[in-house]
Parts: sequence; structure tokens; C-alpha cells
Amino acid sequence: MHESTNRLLCRLAFLALCILPTFATFGWIGYRRSSWAHTALEQRLSDELGLKATFSKAFNPRPGKYVLEDLKLHVVQQPAVTIPLIEAEEQGGVWRVRASACDLSWSHRRRLWETLNERLAIAGNRKITLHVGAVRFDQPSLPPLTQFAVESSVLESGVRSSSALFSLEGIASTQPIVARLETSPEHNNIDIVFDSGDAKISSQTLATLFPSVRLFGDEAIYSDIYIQRTAAAADRTTIRAIVSDIELAALVNRRFDHTLVGKANLTLKEATLVNGKLQAADGWLLSESGGRVSVSLVQDASQYLGILIDNSLMQDSRTDQVGFDQLGIEFQLRSGQLSIRGCCDKTTPGAILANTHHALALQPTEKYIPSASLIQTLDADETITVPATAEAAELLDLLVVPAVAEEPIHGEFLR
Repeated sequence: MHESTNRLLCRLAFLALCILPTFATFGWIGYRRSSWAHTALEQRLSDELGLKATFSKAFNPRPGKYVLEDLKLHVVQQPAVTIPLIEAEEQGGVWRVRASACDLSWSHRRRLWETLNERLAIAGNRKITLHVGAVRFDQPSLPPLTQFAVESSVLESGVRSSSALFSLEGIASTQPIVARLETSPEHNNIDIVFDSGDAKISSQTLATLFPSVRLFGDEAIYSDIYIQRTAAAADRTTIRAIVSDIELAALVNRRFDHTLVGKANLTLKEATLVNGKLQAADGWLLSESGGRVSVSLVQDASQYLGILIDNSLMQDSRTDQVGFDQLGIEFQLRSGQLSIRGCCDKTTPGAILANTHHALALQPTEKYIPSASLIQTLDADETITVPATAEAAELLDLLVVPAVAEEPIHGEFLR
């Protein structure tokens, strides 16, 4: 081969193997640091997450690993999620995401929940793990979630199961709180499970998630909470919980024209709601610290619930009040029928209300009574068969009441 040809080939080889790769490398580095690459990655991330994503800096230390600074996910042009530093890496087909802290906007929680369900539905068979040191909310009543860990994968049945373990800052517990979400797009079904374990959660904290818990007063403490909801053909919810330091006045005085004062503890063994209607409930309510009850409430309980009361209470004025040392009610609700049994300790068997000397009220002789009788007892309006105050309407809307199921729904019963 001619010498000039050799030189030409060497120059071409040097250009192809050295100069061009070098320029390509510098060009790629320049592109990755340019606003074009930044915008492209933001767009890709937005498409993946279903929310507009922005960040200040991005690093790609090795293939399959990304590090983002000041990541924000937006809802209606406002940041709903802010993460100062987040790392994401694919290892063996599993996406592992880690962050030291995360700030969530409580006002955008519904949109974030909807987006989460949408993304999980189209996530395919990808397995995802997430670890966040602390999840903080802009809602003062909600404590931060610490040691937040999530694992999401597809089971053999095709259902995607996502489980979250976390603790609540400032609330002692021996085990993490568990929240589990199972989605089955083919069957249009979502199962949600919440298990608080032995964490003792205040009413004010829990009311941010479930406003109805204020029914038991602001000082009530909830523990051993278990909630399972299945949103299939029938929206079915199962609830178990222990509630201590219940304000009896919050249950009765603030809602009805009766008086009941004292503290009590509730053990809800299990309650079942179907499409918002309470189908079944088992548990007991105990008060051993004493209190006061209006004679009107005792007399109405005797009239409508069949409770046997002391003769002296039948003669007292309805405006009077009587003191008690113990209150004990074991209840069971089945298909619109209510069973009430007395469970006061150290008194006459079947005692519902007692003082230090004797029982003031005993359980009904009938094992089951219509649940509508409870509404009549609590609402002091004697002019109608089923009271129609707003408070009574709330109870009527919750309970299954066969006795009125076939009757027209009058306007005063509507919310």
C-alpha cells in the first residue's frame, strides 16, 4: 500500500476513533447540562407521574440512577409535593426511590390520591420501593410521618398490592402503622386497609382524616384502629377500634335535649357498613368514673328501649338529674334490630346504670328491639313517631331501619 494511502487511513482512523467520540462526548455533556435536556427530563417525569414536575438540578451518576434536587410536583400551578433531594435507581427490575424528607400540601390531597390510583393502574408489573425519612404536612393538626416505607408489586392474582409502614412523630407505639392498598383494574375494585396497632391517636389528629370521630369529644383517644374498605359492587367497610376518655356530654348534650355527663371507654369489636348504612355492630360502652344523667333520658329509654328503671325515677321530674357510679352497655346490631345488655360490674346482673347502693336501670326483657327506638330515645320530641331533627336524621341515615324503609322519605329526613 502506498505511503500516502497509509497516512490517509491513519488520519481517518484517528478522526473516527478519537476526534469524533471526543466531540460527541463533549456535545452530549453540553446537551445534558443544557436547558433543553432539563426541560425534556421534566416533561418525561411529568408524563410518568401524571403531575407537572419541576426540579432545580438533575444528576445521572451512573446508568439507571437519577438524583434530583428541589423536586416539586404541581397541582393547578401550585406545588403539592416538595422533595429537597431524591434518588431513584433501577436495580434488578425494581425501582428504588429514597428521600430524606417530603412536604405535602393537604389541600391537594384528593388530587394526589386520584393520581396515585391512576399511576398504579398503569404501572404494569414494575416493582417499586420508596423510603422517606419524614413526610410533613402543611396541616398543623397532622404530625409528620416518620420512617415512611412503601413497597408496591403485582401479586400472582394480578392485583397490585401497595403497603406503607410508618410511625407518627410524638406518638409512641411498639409497631409501625400499616396502610395497604390493593387495586384490580380488571374488576374495578379497590381494597383499603388501615391498622394503627397500639398507637394512641388523639381525636383532634384523627379528625383531620375522619371528621366524624369528633362525635366522642376532642379529648378522646383512639387505639387498635382497624379499617378495611372494599369498593366493589357494594361499598363495604369494616371497623374495629378502642376509644378511651369519651366525653358523654359530646355524645348526648350537644346533640339532643337530654343530659349525660361523665367519661367512658368504648370497645368496638366490629362494625360493618354497606353503602354508608350500618348493617352490624358489636361492642360495649363502660363508665366507671361516675357521672350524671337526666331523668328524661332514663324515662325515654324505658319507654322506647324497654329498659327497666327504678320506681323512684318514674316519679321524678324529667328536668331532674341523677348521679351514677357505673354505666355499662353491651350492644349488638343486626339488620335493623338492636340488642342491649347491661354489663356493670359488682352490681345486679344485667345492670346498665348503677350507684354504690343498687341498680338504677336494668337491661330490657326483650332480646332485640327495632333500631329506630334508639332515635326516639335520644330525641326528646314526643310529637312524632320518628323524630325529625337534624341529629335524628343523621342517625336515621346511618342505621338500617326496616320499620320505615317502605315509607315515603319526607323532606325533614334529608340531609
